[in-house]
Amino acid sequence: MIFDPGPDILPTVSRAFLEDWLQVLRQHCPPHQLAGFLDQIGLVGSAQPGGRVTHDQIVRLYQLVAVETGDEMMGLWSRPIRTGTLKHLCASMRGASSLSAALFRFTSFWNLLLDDFQLVLETEADHICILLAPRGQDRPQRFGHMFLLK
Repeated sequence: MIFDPGPDILPTVSRAFLEDWLQVLRQHCPPHQLAGFLDQIGLVGSAQPGGRVTHDQIVRLYQLVAVETGDEMMGLWSRPIRTGTLKHLCASMRGASSLSAALFRFTSFWNLLLDDFQLVLETEADHICILLAPRGQDRPQRFGHMFLLK
């Protein structure tokens, strides 16, 4: 049996995911700019705890912030990730012959860009693990960790 949610049910993400993201954006964007982003995607005003945010709103917020700030990772790292970087990363990974090859490309790519963190790829016979290791005193932000892996 296949579950069909129908056309009226939209894909959503948790409000907690958005709140983690907004915490990062508050450090990177002036309040008026962030308020403008939220207004453009229809997230102005108080939200209900436990509420959901549509996938389309999340995508639109990312597009607005990445373009306006010139940083595809929105201030998560010590230097901006220029427009087009993630497109090249995806193209590189798509051409990989296996999952382990794609993850090797993924970690190698980010290690060329990141000054404050290093991605460590650990491979064993039955599993692969990616670690986000600080190169200095910085601690990974929860949102940054999730966003990088997404």
